[in-house]
Amino acid sequence: MIGFRTLEAEGDTANGDKPRPPSKKPKANHWARDVSAYDILEPIGEGTYGKVWKAKEPGCDIVVALKMIKATDKEGNSCDGGFPITSIREIRILRTLTHDNIVELLEVVTDSHGKVEDGKQGDVYMAFEYLEYDLWALANSSQVKLTATHIKTYMKQMLDAIAYMHTNKVMHRDLKLANMLIGADGILKVGDWGLARSFHDNQTKHTPTVITLWYRPPEVLLRTTRYGPAVDMWSVGCILAELLYESPILPGTHEKEQLNLIYSLCGTPTDESWPDRTELPDWSLYANAAEEHKPRSIQSKFRFDRLGVDLVDKLLTLDPSKRLSAAEALDHPYFWHDPRVVQPSELSKFAIHSCHEFEVKKVKEKERLRRKEAEAKVQEVRAAAANRPSEADAKPSDRW
Repeated sequence: MIGFRTLEAEGDTANGDKPRPPSKKPKANHWARDVSAYDILEPIGEGTYGKVWKAKEPGCDIVVALKMIKATDKEGNSCDGGFPITSIREIRILRTLTHDNIVELLEVVTDSHGKVEDGKQGDVYMAFEYLEYDLWALANSSQVKLTATHIKTYMKQMLDAIAYMHTNKVMHRDLKLANMLIGADGILKVGDWGLARSFHDNQTKHTPTVITLWYRPPEVLLRTTRYGPAVDMWSVGCILAELLYESPILPGTHEKEQLNLIYSLCGTPTDESWPDRTELPDWSLYANAAEEHKPRSIQSKFRFDRLGVDLVDKLLTLDPSKRLSAAEALDHPYFWHDPRVVQPSELSKFAIHSCHEFEVKKVKEKERLRRKEAEAKVQEVRAAAANRPSEADAKPSDRW
């Protein structure tokens, strides 16, 4: 069993720095504690493996987010030893990376008695520090208005974390709004490290089945297995543009459409813009999508902040070798002109105390069903009125 102290022994960061001691951490035992150490409060998320729960340790102020670890593969078969390698990798990476803008894994707990709703005896959970918001929920909530200062300060924190993890040879491989967690103190933390992977300069192959479709770079769509941290930087460009544009910029429904959307925005790749594209495994499969020449249109499509557009343009570069790194993005003029980046504590507060993607989507779904029911009633009334004979058509005997 993976215990808290066992993981703590791996706590030195990749660059040799000692991890900072967390301000509020559950009492650690050599073996993993039982989830009964927490009072389960409410669901705050839902992913592939099940719900994410908000929980509190009785008798103290520690509030955590409990995320189930899936102990089966895609076909529902038990993993070797009952613990998936992807989760072991996620835990090891999170115990290695220590940064103010990376979510902290507090401990790993087990459910010995099937206490958690929708769970079963023997389930394993990761206990993370709890943060009140995620960036997708804030960007999509009708009760919140993100200012230019909010966006710039959040992007600065995000890039600080990404520069740190890339320096420490880790790729996240699933950067998107919903995985950017934000505390009431304004501090952003990169979360959901389930697809993260360490990389090495002499490592040549990685899986191409990573990164949420809307944030997936063209080289991964074309099935390259030889990629590096530049894949994360494409996702950063999509995130920044989505925040400034107030809508997803590449909302494809499948991979072919996603490539077409990318070419329409970023231009059809050419020998000049992306010389190595024809060497990618699936280039020939989608070559017809590149036959029609489409000009690059980022500068003309987006009318938000001029420096913001320029940064997006440099991040959404088709050729990954020419894409800005996190360190280069942090040095872009966008971050050095008004409105200035501020300290997280200086950001204006939100009227709502918590807001997560799971909750906002539930509200939106209720609103959608309510509108659907209202429209159905209107149609019903109209149909009844259309079938009712008018007074002019009624027989004389019907009028008396």
